[in-house]
Amino acid sequence: MRVRSFILCFVVLILFCGCGGGGGSSSSVPVSTTDPETSPETEYVSFWAIDFRPEPPIYYLVSASKVAEGAHCYVYLQKDQSVTQSAIDAVKDEFDSNIYPNVRTAFGNEPNPGVDDDPKAYILLLNVLDGYSSSSRSYIAGYFDTANEYVTTHSNKKEMFYMNINPAPGIVAGDAEFNDTLAHEFQHMIHWEQKNHLKSLVDDTWLDEAMSTLAGTYCGYGPSWYSVWIYEQDPSNSLTLWASTAEDYGVVYMWAQYFKDHYTGNGNIFKMMMDQSSTGITSVNAALTAAGYGKNFTETFRDLSIAVYSGDTKTWPGHAEWSYTSIDTWPGDHDNYTLPGLFPVSRQNISDLATLQAYSMNFYQYTPATPPYGTVTWTQANAYNDASFVDSGASDITFDLISGAPNNYTAYGYLIEQQTGGSSASGGTVTYSSVVQNPLMPADVELSAIVEGRIPKSSRQILSEANESPIVNRFVAQKGKKYRIHMDSFFRDRERALRNSGARPSF
Repeated sequence: MRVRSFILCFVVLILFCGCGGGGGSSSSVPVSTTDPETSPETEYVSFWAIDFRPEPPIYYLVSASKVAEGAHCYVYLQKDQSVTQSAIDAVKDEFDSNIYPNVRTAFGNEPNPGVDDDPKAYILLLNVLDGYSSSSRSYIAGYFDTANEYVTTHSNKKEMFYMNINPAPGIVAGDAEFNDTLAHEFQHMIHWEQKNHLKSLVDDTWLDEAMSTLAGTYCGYGPSWYSVWIYEQDPSNSLTLWASTAEDYGVVYMWAQYFKDHYTGNGNIFKMMMDQSSTGITSVNAALTAAGYGKNFTETFRDLSIAVYSGDTKTWPGHAEWSYTSIDTWPGDHDNYTLPGLFPVSRQNISDLATLQAYSMNFYQYTPATPPYGTVTWTQANAYNDASFVDSGASDITFDLISGAPNNYTAYGYLIEQQTGGSSASGGTVTYSSVVQNPLMPADVELSAIVEGRIPKSSRQILSEANESPIVNRFVAQKGKKYRIHMDSFFRDRERALRNSGARPSF
C-alpha cells in the first residue's frame, strides 16, 4: 500500500513539473502562435513582439487576451495592461468602419486572407519596449512587422499591427493620434502586399512613407498640420533621400498632400502607383502617364515648390497647380500648431545659397537696400539647379529664372530654388551683397543608386537620433507632448535581408 502511494505521488510530481508550473521567463517557454484563439483552458495566448532596447533588438513573447472582435479585426490586449473596454471598442469600430474601407480605397488591398488564411487583421495593444523614460522626447507609436508574413522563426504568421498603449508618453488608445498611427501602419501593410508580395518589388522608402503620412487624411484626420509644422523647420530636406528623420516625414507629407490635392487619376493616383510594376519615381511617372497627365515627376516637383510657397492663400491665374487646396504654409495658427512660415531671418537677404540635395527646394526672402525697389540676380549651380522668383509688389511670378539675369521687384522678392535629380550639389548664388560661389559637387550619380546605396539604420540609431534632434526637441518644448516615431524603414531593411537569404511568403 505504501509503495502504491509513493508511485502515485511520484507520477503526480512528474506531471506537475512537466507542465512548467511556477515562474521563469516567458520568453524561454516554447509557445505555438499558429492559431492564437482563446482556449477553454486559458484566456491568454502568446505573440512574438520586438524589444527595441538592445542592439540588435530581440524578439520576446507577449501574453495577451482577445478583448474585441470586429468585422475586419481582432483586438488583443497585453496581460497586465489596462485599457477601458469603451476605448477598446472604439479602436475596433474605428478600424472597421473608417480606417479599413478608406485606406483600402485609397491604396489597394491588404493580404487577404493572407498568411493565416483569415481575412481579419490582428491589432495587439501592448507596451512597446522602446526604452521610453521620463527624459525621452519620443516613442514608438506602433509598427507593422513584415516578418509576420513569412513562415520563419519568431513569425506570428498573421497580418498584425502592434499599437503602443504605454500611458507615460501620453498615448490614449482610440484618440486621433492613435487612429492616425493605425491608418499609417495599415497603409504599410497594403504597400507590402501590392509591391513586395504581388510583384516581388521593394518600393523606395520615401514613397511608401509618403503614402502612410497621408493615410489618416483619407480617414478624415487631416490635413496634418503636425507634418506641415515639422516640414517648415527645414524645408530644404530632400524628398527622395531617406534617413528616418523627422524632416523626412515632413517633406514626404507635403509631396503626398500636394498630389492628393491635384492628381486624382482614375479614382486615386496613389492606387495607380501601386498598380505599376515599378518603384519610386518610375512608378510615379507611369501612374501620371496612365492617368493622362502631361507632366512627369520632375515637372510636378517644380510645381510643388511653388505650391509650398503659395499654400492655399496665394493663387496664380491659369495655374491651379501652383497652390495647395488643403493647407496653408504662411505663418499662422492651425489646429493648435503655430506655423513659423518659410522665411525666418536665417533665410532673408542671403547671397550664398545653401547646399541642396536631389529633389529638394529652399526659400529666400529679399528686401531692397533702398525701398521700395530691389534687384535679385540668381546664378545657377549646375544643370539640375533651377529657380523661380516672386515679385510681391506686382503679385507676379517668373517660373524659370535665367541664370545671371537681373530680376526687379517691389517691396519683397521671394526666391524659390529647386534641385532636381542627380546627387547632392551646391546651391546657386544671388547677387545681393557679397557673392561667394559654393564649390560644385558632381551631379552624375543616378538618384536610384543613391536611394538604394544608403546605409540602413538600426532601431537604436533611429530612436537615439529622434531624441537628440533639435527639431524634435523644439516640437516637444512647444507642444508639450512627445514625438511619434515610426520604425517602418527599420523593418523594410530587415525584410530586404530576409528576402536576400531566399525566404518568401508561403501564400
